[in-house]
Amino acid sequence: MTTLITDIDGTLLGDPAGLGELNRYLLKNRKKFYIVYATGRALDEYLHIKEPEGLIDPDALILNTGSDIYTLKGKNYILDTGWHKLLEPGWEKDRIDDFIRTTGMIIPQNKSHPYKLSYYITDPVPESFEEDLKEQLTRIGLKAHLLSSMGYYLDILPEKCNKGEAARYHIKNRKIDPDNVIVAGDSENDRELFLFFKKSILVANAQERLISLLYGKKYFKTGTSHAAGVLEGIRHYLQNGN
Repeated sequence: MTTLITDIDGTLLGDPAGLGELNRYLLKNRKKFYIVYATGRALDEYLHIKEPEGLIDPDALILNTGSDIYTLKGKNYILDTGWHKLLEPGWEKDRIDDFIRTTGMIIPQNKSHPYKLSYYITDPVPESFEEDLKEQLTRIGLKAHLLSSMGYYLDILPEKCNKGEAARYHIKNRKIDPDNVIVAGDSENDRELFLFFKKSILVANAQERLISLLYGKKYFKTGTSHAAGVLEGIRHYLQNGN
């Protein structure tokens, strides 16, 4: 069985015709695929777009940029509380939030999640922004994983929390061979998926920032965008093996 772990926004979504073609392929071969969506969206946000956007039901969800993992059981998605227990040590959400608010150029998104802080960045930032801010947090004894995207958004997560770490944890629990995993994405918060798994699909519309972050990393760059690119990548790996 092949495991597909794919981002949603900008990867599956953006080309309805391409998504329809991908869906038909996956449904025709449904017993051959274990499907995971990995997104920055929360569960309610995902459920709100699922039917209007035409997303088929996956076997599992990695949500809130890796903060939550849900597995489909029957018709319901069940939260993996074991993952949260691993995120808890060293995570000082309130202290981090208090410090971030003193920077002046970052404002809260007013989203509440126990393992994720979300902000808007009000001024253009240099490429070293994440590294500089993380260094400031480290100096005052705070550990976290920082992720800026599109120049406007900043997520702060527990130190070992991202889509890639959540995916590795989940497939280990499911006893899935990492060599049978194919990942797909288009933006910065997909970076660890590409770093942690050998078979990776970079869709043609991928953001330049992600491409620069993956310098030197082997991946399959598609000639098509969005879901059509995901399907192109799946076929590439299933036909060629690497």
